[in-house]
Amino acid sequence: MMKQDHLSATEMKSRLSYIALPALESTADWCERNIYLSPRIPTSEPGQWTRKNVAAISRPGGPLEALDEADIETVVIEKGSQTCLTTTAYCWLAHCQAVEPSSALIVMNSTQDARDKSNESWRPIWEDSPALQRFMPRNRRRDWTKLYQSCNAGPVFWVGANSPGRLGSKPIRRLILDEVDKYPQQSKREAGAAALARQRVKAFKKKALAKVLEFSTPTDETGEVHQEYLNGDQREFFVRCRFCKAEQVMRWASFRIDMPLAKTNPEQAENEAYYECPHCKKAWSDYDRWTAIESGEWRPTTKPIDSGCRSYRLPSWLSSFVTTKYLARQWMRAQQSSSALQDFINSECGEPYVHYDNGIRDKAFAGLEGQYKEGE
Repeated sequence: MMKQDHLSATEMKSRLSYIALPALESTADWCERNIYLSPRIPTSEPGQWTRKNVAAISRPGGPLEALDEADIETVVIEKGSQTCLTTTAYCWLAHCQAVEPSSALIVMNSTQDARDKSNESWRPIWEDSPALQRFMPRNRRRDWTKLYQSCNAGPVFWVGANSPGRLGSKPIRRLILDEVDKYPQQSKREAGAAALARQRVKAFKKKALAKVLEFSTPTDETGEVHQEYLNGDQREFFVRCRFCKAEQVMRWASFRIDMPLAKTNPEQAENEAYYECPHCKKAWSDYDRWTAIESGEWRPTTKPIDSGCRSYRLPSWLSSFVTTKYLARQWMRAQQSSSALQDFINSECGEPYVHYDNGIRDKAFAGLEGQYKEGE
């Protein structure tokens, strides 16, 4: 019998230092290898998932990176339209369930929305991605319904915010609150659907394992998603101008549309619209904008109230599917009424609409005579 070596603690530590532990794969890397977006899914770019189609979301410091970080519990996103955020959220959850299955809850505006999304988007991701097919249950009739799925033995529940009674009891590790500002308003005597859903992750919070992803097109400054956004570090997306190399956050104020021309020839005004660098005044084409986004990065703009919360503003022009022509058309329509303007601010800028009080409270100012234009 061979004599076994007896190693000291120091020698053992020295030998173990040569063993390279495999690094955890990021969500973006895993999805590029394993997720196939079927033509059955409402997407303009079916095929293998690629971070290029969601460049802003997958850039450094962004939402996907935050969801991978163990010390970040909540990710909040005020979003514009056509940002592919819902599909990206499902891809993130599919990665979690495939690698480390656990309980998950997805809350939609209504029970019907929950049924539709689970059937139209979630199911095709699992059925048409070869890497995920093997994790689907054998008994689909029992373990894969529209409101409940067993994904790699990890239960995924879908609930409508209009059915608050279904939000109680079971502990949940991963929570997705989709379009939270569209949830039905609850009475003053009972908590809203989002608050009830957050109670479900308490057990996993104690173990530092909970993860909450909350996103919505905002409504106004009192809306749920904006209030949660204020708890985080309010990250903005910085890009660099290819002409002057100046860093900047793209604002709607820097988009240029010839509004006098729009009154006589709206199609020409749409075609001639562009983004202007606020530093060198150079016009950017859509290709310039999309290229800048592919190399941009997210940066915090304030110290968070909740250190475990990352918050983001994701306007529609950070999407590779949104053209300047489309934005110009939406802006022209926004001039028709105050409600249309609010919809543009919410849906394209990803910003809450601020309601200004026009009442004059300063007696000295109210006593002044003269004609004033609105806004002065």
